[in-house]
Amino acid sequence: MARINDRWGTGLGVRDVFDAPTVAALAARIEEPSPDDARPRLGQIELPEKIPLAPAQAHIDRTATAPALYSIPCTIRVRGRFDRAAFEQAVGDVLERHRALRTIYPDGPAGPYQHLLDVADAFPDLTPTPREDAAVIDAVLADPFDVRAQPPLRIRVFEHGRNEHLIACVFHHISVDGWSFATLAGDLTLAYAARASGTAPQWPARAV
Repeated sequence: MARINDRWGTGLGVRDVFDAPTVAALAARIEEPSPDDARPRLGQIELPEKIPLAPAQAHIDRTATAPALYSIPCTIRVRGRFDRAAFEQAVGDVLERHRALRTIYPDGPAGPYQHLLDVADAFPDLTPTPREDAAVIDAVLADPFDVRAQPPLRIRVFEHGRNEHLIACVFHHISVDGWSFATLAGDLTLAYAARASGTAPQWPARAV
């Protein structure tokens, strides 16, 4: 039904499949005027100055201090040449593309809201730590976020010799979940490969 509505600009629901179970009957339904046809189509909108939280975000405790309660950690080991400048550019590309990674969630008179930061204000400190220390890595991954004032992304780079690095990343669940994590990892990989070759990343076209 979603594909039919997208193709024909209708507002039919799943019930219509059962009420009109043949192709001919469903085609007739498509031709009928529907009050749902007046609904606005999905698309880009002008965001208000203070963006309200999404329903799922509203259920997350923004003040939680328990280590790793809402953290999504990962580590990436890079063997061989590591282009630090290209990696920094790639992180900037991903922050520019994914606004959720540079959004904080302060309190306001009407309740919490989403506040979008500039890329420079949300950019993590990527200065390499000269050695790979397990205790320091654990601390980076376990340190909680205060997303009322901190961007929901933390990245640290650890050197283990000239040709081996470990990248520790932590995302806060208010902005990232298991579904979007793979997309972010793919975009970071694409951006790094592009910047390492001296070009800007060519992102896939957005749906809207």
